[in-house]
Amino acid sequence: MTTDTANVRLVIALNGVGTAHYDPRPAVVHFLTTKERRNGESVVAVYSRRAFAVKFFQQQKTIKT
Repeated sequence: MTTDTANVRLVIALNGVGTAHYDPRPAVVHFLTTKERRNGESVVAVYSRRAFAVKFFQQQKTIKT
């Protein structure tokens, strides 16, 4: 570890605030309310044509008996 790195880490340790008492809930609420979020469910017709979906979720071939 160089002297510069040690100095920077010491400055952060001395001037920083500990995270033990940090409450992330206000930041999460702000993040979730700042803009409209997309629905987690994708449209099957669009999703099924994407390259990664075709590669990983190949259609099962039907076996004729």
